[in-house]
Amino acid sequence: MSPMLAWEMEKRGQHSWGTTDGYEIVKHVGPILDTYELPNHWKQAIFHTRHATHGDVTVVNQHPFEFQAADNARIIGIHNGIITSHQGLNTKYSRDFPVDSMHVYAHIAANLPLSELTGYGALAWYRVIDPTPDSLGTPPVLHLARFNMYDLHVASLKSGEIVFASLKEPIEKAARWARTEIECFYKVEENHLYTVRLALADETDQLYELADGGPVSFGHRWTTTHTSYTPYIYTGVTYQSGKSDKSKCLQCKTTGLDKPEHLYCHTCYAKARDAARRVIESYGYAQSRAKTGNPIEVCGYN
Repeated sequence: MSPMLAWEMEKRGQHSWGTTDGYEIVKHVGPILDTYELPNHWKQAIFHTRHATHGDVTVVNQHPFEFQAADNARIIGIHNGIITSHQGLNTKYSRDFPVDSMHVYAHIAANLPLSELTGYGALAWYRVIDPTPDSLGTPPVLHLARFNMYDLHVASLKSGEIVFASLKEPIEKAARWARTEIECFYKVEENHLYTVRLALADETDQLYELADGGPVSFGHRWTTTHTSYTPYIYTGVTYQSGKSDKSKCLQCKTTGLDKPEHLYCHTCYAKARDAARRVIESYGYAQSRAKTGNPIEVCGYN
C-alpha cells in the first residue's frame, strides 16, 4: 500500500522525501515518485514528503531526523507542521538547527519539556533500543501524536496493519488501489500520545493496534514573537500571521488584525477552520458510505 500512499502524498511536498523502518534511513532530494524504492527486508516504515519552510533543500535537512537518548535508544522521527519557537530554542539550547522540526526529536531524546515546542503538527517517531532488525530483543516502538489543531488520521486495515497520514482521503484512495479494506479509523485526540503495538504475531501474520497513552502538554500554537508570513484563505479573505494594527477581529472583537481587509484573528480563524473541517469530513464520510454501502466504523481502544 505504501507506493499508492506515496503517489497520493507527493503533492504535500516535492522538494525531498525520506523514510525509515526504525533501523535504516533513506532520504532523497526531489519528488518521492522520482526515486521511490524500499529495501525488500523492511517490515514497517514511516514516510515524509517535504515542502521546505525552514532550511535549504538538502538530504541532511530532510526528515526523518535521528537523535540519541540518554539510555542510548535511537529516536528517529518525522514532523508535518511548523515549530514557531524554532529560533528561540536554537538560542536557549545553543543549537544551530536549520530545520525547525529537529527541535521536536532533540527534545524527546533529551527528555526536555514538550511545552517549549510552540507551533502545530503531526508527529511519528520510532524509539529503537536494539541496533539491528536481527536483534531478538525489543522491536522499534512507533509513537504518534498531533497537536494544536493539526490533522492525523490513523486507519486499521482488515489485513491487520495500521496506516496513517495527515489527510484521510489518501488513505482511502490508497486502500482501494491496493485492493485492501479499511476496518475502521481511530479517533485521534489532540495533544495525546499514541503507540502502535504488536497485538498478535506468528509466522504468517502480524496484527497491530493503536494504544492511547494519554495527554501530553505541547506549547501554544504561536509564540508572542512569531513573525512568519504563512498565507491562509478563509471566506475568500487572505489571512497572514505576523503584523497587527488597530483593526479588530470580527468574531472576538478584541484582537488586532494583520491588515484592515482581514476578517479574523489567527485564533478565531483556526477555530472556524477546525469547525468547517469537521463538517466537510462528516459530509465526506456520508458520501463514501453512500458510494460503497459499507460504513467505516470508529476503532475502539483496548
